[in-house]
Amino acid sequence: MRLLPALVGVAAMVGLAAPAYGNPDDGSDDAGFLATVRAAGLNYTSSVQAIAFAKGVCGSMGGGKSGP
Repeated sequence: MRLLPALVGVAAMVGLAAPAYGNPDDGSDDAGFLATVRAAGLNYTSSVQAIAFAKGVCGSMGGGKSGP
């Protein structure tokens, strides 16, 4: 008899859980992205191109592709 309340509890937890998703922002953290890239030891010649490439990769992955 304890199985039914447990199943109802699990179903309620799943049903009431907040959805997790990522939203692209307005690009205000581009400096943070570039700092992370530099800290990882990756070099780039143009910050504008590095950001554009990264956004392209994210767009491709968001569309189900493996990347540019």
